[in-house]
Amino acid sequence: MMKTRKLFTFLFAASVFSHAAGLPAPAQAATSNIKHIFSISEGLRSPLRIAVTTDDYVYVADVTARKICKYNLQGNLMAEINLPSVPLALSVTPEKQLLIGDPQGRLQLFDAGGVLLKPAPNPYGIANLPVDAAMDDDNNLYLVDSNNKSVKVFNATGALVRTFGSDIMIFPTSITIDHLNNRLLVADHGGLFSENQTNGLIHIYDFHGNYLSSFAEFGTKPGQFSRIQGITIDQSGHILAADPFQGKVTILDKNGAYLGSVGRFGTEAGEFQMPMDVAVDSKNQLWVASTNTGRVEVFALGDPVSAVTEAEAPAMFSKNILLQNFPNPFKKGTWIPFIISENSHVTLRIYSGVGRLVRTIDAGDMAAGAYDSKARAIFWDGTSNTGERLSTGLYFCKFAADDFSAMKRLILLK
Repeated sequence: MMKTRKLFTFLFAASVFSHAAGLPAPAQAATSNIKHIFSISEGLRSPLRIAVTTDDYVYVADVTARKICKYNLQGNLMAEINLPSVPLALSVTPEKQLLIGDPQGRLQLFDAGGVLLKPAPNPYGIANLPVDAAMDDDNNLYLVDSNNKSVKVFNATGALVRTFGSDIMIFPTSITIDHLNNRLLVADHGGLFSENQTNGLIHIYDFHGNYLSSFAEFGTKPGQFSRIQGITIDQSGHILAADPFQGKVTILDKNGAYLGSVGRFGTEAGEFQMPMDVAVDSKNQLWVASTNTGRVEVFALGDPVSAVTEAEAPAMFSKNILLQNFPNPFKKGTWIPFIISENSHVTLRIYSGVGRLVRTIDAGDMAAGAYDSKARAIFWDGTSNTGERLSTGLYFCKFAADDFSAMKRLILLK
């Protein structure tokens, strides 16, 4: 038990004591159509990771009990699979075999009864701290290695084919495959015992490991995160991210705009203490591992697309938002997306890393709406006002829509 406690402290830092220290529980956003339907505690002590299979079974990794619990969509316990080590990362193959990452850096394959099949797909030592994994339709495995700040990709035969992310991420904790938008999302804890003021806690990559952009801000306001430990996509393409410090699951749209939240800090049904992972099943039900209450909380998200309606963030286009440019970093050009709540005169100003104005793009008068696609966003080709190709480096984009203004960081590569 003491070994597991130390492991929690190392992995999750101040999340163990953030509320115990007397800090007020953060307010919960009012969200319509999302209902808590049941809690699961049978067989569980400290649920950490959740995996949902295509045949509608839910597997939950328990780090204290060192086992995997298998449930049906009604929450009935179907099987308990005991393991020889602590399961930090969990993925289930199409053959219903279990890929388990443990604190010793091993990624091992077990059968449905918990029998070790082979120490594959990677030998001991390749991963330093394997904490989450996801498998794509071609049976490629994407393994999050927190200590090495990277994602490691193994093909269907178990061979390591690439590693990416160490140049961008601080302490990655979770990964999900966004099939609707053909991309990978990797959540970033942001660093142990630190308060990194970063606007990039969710990183976007393509399936070749190329970095595209980042979004999600550090902070305590609605839509911001103290830390992120689990991430998933619902059937509408919404991003759901578990924040163990704030004790809730935050909902973002595909571009990172805040939509609402699920749950709140507490010990009652539908409440969380240290929510560590999230998953969505075929019925658009959200499963949340609440590690410190020893439960999994299950919510009905409602019908896809119309599932999230915020009382405090009402109708679409109710506020101006500058979204993160894509791709970012970029070489030949980048699209700068935004949302404006009313007809406005829109201007973009690009500044160098030392604050020198290098490019002004006057988009003119624009109608209220979402300019979040390549067809509608403003394009910048990486040149100055004189047409000169600018050098590699950090740039800042200042967006203005009448009296509203906001700024984002852009990275230009040659």
